[in-house]
Amino acid sequence: MMRDEKFEQKKIIKENWSHELVAGESYNIISTNWLKQWMAYVNFNDQTPNGINGSSNHHHTPSSSSSSSHTTIDQDNSSNSNNNPSDKPESIYNRDLIEGIDSEGEFIISKKVLEKDDYEIIPNRVWTLLEGWYKGGPEIKRKCIELGLRNEKIVEVKPMILNIKYSQSLYNLLNINKSSSSSSSTATVQQQFKDLPSPPQNGYDFIYQKSRKSTLLEFKEYICKKENIDSTKLIIYNNNPQKSKPIKKYFETLEDLKFESVNNLYLDMDPSSSKDHKFFGKVKKIFKKSSSSSTSSSSSSSSKGSVSSATNGHHAETNGHNHKDNASSSENSPSYSSNGKEIVLHKSVCGLTNLGNTCFMNSSLQCLAHTTPLIEYFLSGKYINDINKTNPLGMKGQIAEIYGKLMKDMWSGTPCVSPKHLKWIIGKYAPQFCGISQQDSQELLSFLLDGLHEDLNRVQKKHYQEEKDENKETRADSIVATEQWDNHLKRNQSIIVNEFQGQYKSTLVCAKCSKVSITFDPYMFVTLPIPVPTERVFEVLLFRNKPDAGGIGPDPNGVYCFNNAMAPIRFCLKLHKREDVEALRSGLSKLTGIQSSCIALGETFKNKISTFLNDQRSLMSIKDRDITIAYELPIAGDDISRIHVLHKRRGELILLPYVLLLKYSETTTKDLYRMIWERIGHRVKKGWKQAVKKTISKENISNSSSSSNSSNNNNNNSTPIISSSTTANQKDEESAISSPTDISQFGEEDDTSSVTDDESFENTVYPFILRTTNAYGMDCDRCKDCKGCIIKCDDSLLTSLYKNPKYWRDGCSNVTLDWRPEALEFFDATELEDPNSQFTIQHQTTELKTEFKSEINLNDCFSLFTKNEKLGPNDTWYCPQCKAHIEGSMKKLELWSAPKILVIHLKRFHFVHRHEKITAFVDFPLDNLDISKWVLNKNGGPYNYQLYAVSNHMGGMGAGHYTASVKNRDQWFLISDSSYHSIEKSKVKSSDAYVLFYELKPQENANITNSTLNNNHATTTTTTTTTTSTSTP
Repeated sequence: MMRDEKFEQKKIIKENWSHELVAGESYNIISTNWLKQWMAYVNFNDQTPNGINGSSNHHHTPSSSSSSSHTTIDQDNSSNSNNNPSDKPESIYNRDLIEGIDSEGEFIISKKVLEKDDYEIIPNRVWTLLEGWYKGGPEIKRKCIELGLRNEKIVEVKPMILNIKYSQSLYNLLNINKSSSSSSSTATVQQQFKDLPSPPQNGYDFIYQKSRKSTLLEFKEYICKKENIDSTKLIIYNNNPQKSKPIKKYFETLEDLKFESVNNLYLDMDPSSSKDHKFFGKVKKIFKKSSSSSTSSSSSSSSKGSVSSATNGHHAETNGHNHKDNASSSENSPSYSSNGKEIVLHKSVCGLTNLGNTCFMNSSLQCLAHTTPLIEYFLSGKYINDINKTNPLGMKGQIAEIYGKLMKDMWSGTPCVSPKHLKWIIGKYAPQFCGISQQDSQELLSFLLDGLHEDLNRVQKKHYQEEKDENKETRADSIVATEQWDNHLKRNQSIIVNEFQGQYKSTLVCAKCSKVSITFDPYMFVTLPIPVPTERVFEVLLFRNKPDAGGIGPDPNGVYCFNNAMAPIRFCLKLHKREDVEALRSGLSKLTGIQSSCIALGETFKNKISTFLNDQRSLMSIKDRDITIAYELPIAGDDISRIHVLHKRRGELILLPYVLLLKYSETTTKDLYRMIWERIGHRVKKGWKQAVKKTISKENISNSSSSSNSSNNNNNNSTPIISSSTTANQKDEESAISSPTDISQFGEEDDTSSVTDDESFENTVYPFILRTTNAYGMDCDRCKDCKGCIIKCDDSLLTSLYKNPKYWRDGCSNVTLDWRPEALEFFDATELEDPNSQFTIQHQTTELKTEFKSEINLNDCFSLFTKNEKLGPNDTWYCPQCKAHIEGSMKKLELWSAPKILVIHLKRFHFVHRHEKITAFVDFPLDNLDISKWVLNKNGGPYNYQLYAVSNHMGGMGAGHYTASVKNRDQWFLISDSSYHSIEKSKVKSSDAYVLFYELKPQENANITNSTLNNNHATTTTTTTTTTSTSTP
């Protein structure tokens, strides 16, 4: 495509990329990896359109800072092999995002994929344009809906899944067969995507995807219209009708019915409309019995003021909640009115069910569940009198009620409970936490504590606090701090304020007039930045060429190719984080002696080459855990073509790809097999030849007895698909791909007993076949409904295979190496990224990886936290003296007072060009954390804390897992959702530590109250001109 056409594509897409989400409109899902390649191809610059909406948590246009700006190419330097424009992307490939098909023929998005990391949301107009230019797919559409009290607009990427089972009576009434339950639309899609699971499956007859904002009545009417039955006769149960009552609240949305991400529903007909009275009579008795017990328990429970707990329609809505097991266990447990600390110390740990990527919530809940004063407050029932249902900033008391019930369940002695009611109510008021997407445990904790505070705020009517004019007189910090804290308490009084809140001292200095403004604001977390080095170690895996004595030209076997086999070498280079790719390329050139212009640096994605890195790209875009791939590719003439070689095993790509540069006009397919075998042969153990020989012998015997059928089948199977169930005729064609390879070429790696002893096997065979595929390695680049045309091993030149060859400046061709099933047991698939891989040479520079470690402790973090910070253009401060927003003002944040419960949030996730995680180990004390030196108000000290819980995050951005380390009865436990085990103290500290929970240690012969903790009458000599402001939560 010409340069002006690329520019035109970029221009058209930007014009059609809307800025805001519109409720009810459809949007498309597209692979992030493909979109990145396209953006690099058209040189998408920093003027990327703004997000589709202004939401901070969903669905922005892919920011140019994440990958598009970093893949910007300097097209004026296209003469250099390393600065030429990125390749034109293949057809759109969304297959990796899908895990199945529902009964309406719609695609089910995989639970594992994440926005930004795996997929992006684009307007339907943009999809139509891209699909028109590049074809491919499949197309995945999703609706925009409004969620939460503020009607936040989000695209419902993963609607609720309803697994539907019909009763036998319903089948009999409809006179249909269970085996014919799939719709025609499903069959059509399934025909195109044969590898995708479709209903019926897992014991259910149908699978539907429905919006959480749709009502159950809408779904019921849909089923009735589809099956042509009376809607008044259809009954819907949650799971088995013998274990639950019919769902009756048809007018409520699935969200309000507390449906989860995956729900199992049972559909039946009203007993009066069925001939099978006997069956339904039994069910009716069960319902009556269940109803009577439910009614009695409801009346007794409601008298105690318990919380409503209808679970996904299992029970009719009541004012009470009763579990028989919990009731019996509570009889033998300490009374909730007893001392809370005793209750905590005399109970065991309780796990929490993972409801679908809810480990972030479970981790935070475990930490709060081991916060002694908070547990005492909830288990004793004191919170009931404090519930504020009229607070406009609260959640009508629902958060507090459901949280209180959950805490009682967790400390009732049961080994595991489900927090689904709490998840539902949190998702209702904070839509970012609904669904099954992974979220941040600290953000969930912040919302939950704020919600508990507002629901338990004892101030029923918040009086308006008028902001005072600028006070020009000089006053002591203690006076200003006390005044602002008192103002805060006039509007906020709760257990959360008492235990979790302290005060910041914030100092701002105007860059223009030097005006100093000081405020004292409440805080609930101390978010500490982690001081990380400005330098970083980058790992590079280099694929080298075997040096040829005669330079560029045919190799000793007469093959014109630059890519003879050598084991890849792992290098480590220490560079400044703000350097660009050119510095990495130059550093690698100095270490290897290879000209910088002959080194191509690339990114891989799921074992295929994603893109080659441009010299101007920032190194900060390379993640810490990423290994950059380097290829030694000499600059060649215009008649040289590039082939990317992919590896496939049982339908999945494995190993890292590599690149071949060769002349199609001088290279045969036999040469291509040999060159690839040179790269991979050392991974195949002895014995593979005999295994392949036996398979081919059996096929030949079978084929000779049915030669006529074989002849016909060979004509029909010109592009066979390798699999364990491949037919004999297909394998016969593959066996024809024999190679006259010189056995001595492979030395000890090859079989000592050659198959060439048999006259029927005059040539050795390879343990794989080669196929022509697209860049994804899954489909043919020239045929429809083909997994890749087989490349025969003969003397045909590659020009006969590639009629219109792509030369290395224009793009590449792709060849996929498909392993024979019978040879797999002899194949070593150890990944090259594995540090212990025997197939990778470890350069001496890899020692930098272990040497480059710096010790960081909490004091280092506090020191960085209290440093002066220059505000940037996006953080301008309004100076009351200049009457304008001033850029470049200096800000300093310090602790004025500290709370009883100190929650320290280590700022591991940050955004610099892209979201990244800081994995550095931060040392923190388990006991005797003294922060007195960092607290300005000395009257409240000493501030000496002991650790009792840690929220841990393992993994990287977007893909990871949260756990909790908690202290119970002087024993530490590691809790991962529903499982837990005791651990040693030494195991509490790790580089996974994310949120630390400390409790103030009691002072001897001193009674510390909240008032002394939070100021406020300190006699300090620090004075300044201050600005008084209202402190509101």
